[in-house]
Amino acid sequence: LFFFFLPTILIYSSIGLRDNLVLITQILLLFTIIERRLLISTVLLTVLFALKTQNALILSILYIGVFIFRSQARFLNLGIFVFLILACMWIYDELFLETINYFRLAFLNEEGLLYGDEFVGYTSLFRVILISPLTFINALIEPGLSSNPFSMIFFLESLIIIYIFLKFIFSTRFFSSSLNVLVFLVFFAGIVLNQLVVESDYTLLRYRYTYMYLFLFYLLLFYDQSEKKTSFLFI
Repeated sequence: LFFFFLPTILIYSSIGLRDNLVLITQILLLFTIIERRLLISTVLLTVLFALKTQNALILSILYIGVFIFRSQARFLNLGIFVFLILACMWIYDELFLETINYFRLAFLNEEGLLYGDEFVGYTSLFRVILISPLTFINALIEPGLSSNPFSMIFFLESLIIIYIFLKFIFSTRFFSSSLNVLVFLVFFAGIVLNQLVVESDYTLLRYRYTYMYLFLFYLLLFYDQSEKKTSFLFI
């Protein structure tokens, strides 16, 4: 119950109907993919495309990874899948950069942060990938330390969520499962892409919300299953 009283949940459950629909659809999609229910997963993915295309594209990684490459079965399958993703990104690097820069420019215009012809987009996909771990960390701790009381509240929430992530991950041998690694990569990709295109801290909070709590729900499910297995072994 504690998680339902975190600031982001309280705010976006009140004013962000679309974001809540996206989050609920993503959670249902995640669990139906894990259960390998192809028909229901396909319907939910289609619904997610209608609600928020960029989130559906990210969740498609999990969909394709499970139903086509069976990445949840073993790490070899996951490695092949990740290699093919990176190969496609390398082949179509200009398209990826143009897409990222297009959305970044759109967000700058929307927030009124673009002045004249000063926009400089990303020019190297290799560099974007190389700095992605740092981009990921920066996105998790946004909006960072600030004298603004609202920013401080969200910063403290970010620290709490990071602590919960680390506690669950390191107390359950999380990365020993290829499915868990695949889910984490989906979470990682969603957070990094939003950080790359969104300039405003508060807009980023809204866009990362659906990924942060999706991963949190997955961790809770995995932790609960791990506890049940441990209890069964002792019985």
